Amino acid sequence: MKSEHRHELQRNDLGHIALQTKPWFEKHGMQALVGLVVALVAIAVGVYWANLPKADAPGWGRLTSAQTVDEYGAVADKYADSLAGTWARLRMAELNLEDGILALFTDRELGLKDIKKAQEDFEAVLKSSIALPDSLKQRALLGLARAQEAASDGDTSAALATYRKLQEDYPESIYETLVKQKIKELESGDAKAFYAWFHSQKPKPPDFRRPNDGAAGGIKLPPGLSLPGETPDVSLPPRPTSGGATPEPAKTETPKEESKPDEAAKPEPSKGDAPVEKKADEEKPTTNP
Repeated sequence: MKSEHRHELQRNDLGHIALQTKPWFEKHGMQALVGLVVALVAIAVGVYWANLPKADAPGWGRLTSAQTVDEYGAVADKYADSLAGTWARLRMAELNLEDGILALFTDRELGLKDIKKAQEDFEAVLKSSIALPDSLKQRALLGLARAQEAASDGDTSAALATYRKLQEDYPESIYETLVKQKIKELESGDAKAFYAWFHSQKPKPPDFRRPNDGAAGGIKLPPGLSLPGETPDVSLPPRPTSGGATPEPAKTETPKEESKPDEAAKPEPSKGDAPVEKKADEEKPTTNP
């Protein structure tokens, strides 16, 4: 059989199979495609986890479930020499930086404390001895620059140097536009004047007002009760005099009873009134026959 004839028969067989499977693909083609994609994703994840060092696997599991600063800090401390621990430290620094910037407007001392902690963690990430992906380094540099800018007292040289390093090391970074804008702003005199003024502000949280601080409509406590930390108002007995005799307690006067009108007394008739005539029954006693 010639090769051309064999190829023609194969094409006919493929066409016949395609015609038979066309209705099935029209009905179940989308489900089959979704199943294929899910299978490929599962294979990719399995290969990724299989290639991870065995010591890092628990760290990645803890990292994916962390949400708070303390939880990220626990992962960063326990897996300090792993990539999972480094990502956790970066995320912890970013959360501290966000909290610190917000606190600068209400509690300057607390805000600077959080920003300082964030700056230390960003620097620790950049000094890591393990190989770091570019995305992690870029986020660490950006966070460090923002922390230096927020804590500036008018001298913006440190923040400018970090922004420029991010621009030079990663010219095509996703933060390129933001970095250029920040460099332009911090180079101006207006930014330096603003940060010098803002650093001089010392906002503090308001004092805690208790219900009985004298405000109008405050809650009045019952006699004998006091708020925590207060000395209850209790009247003490009088102290003895120098002679040793205890003075007698002051006498309390009992209120006099008001005189009540004599209910039995009857009003006397006035002179102008006519005498009251007695009834006949009252004047003459009755006698039995």
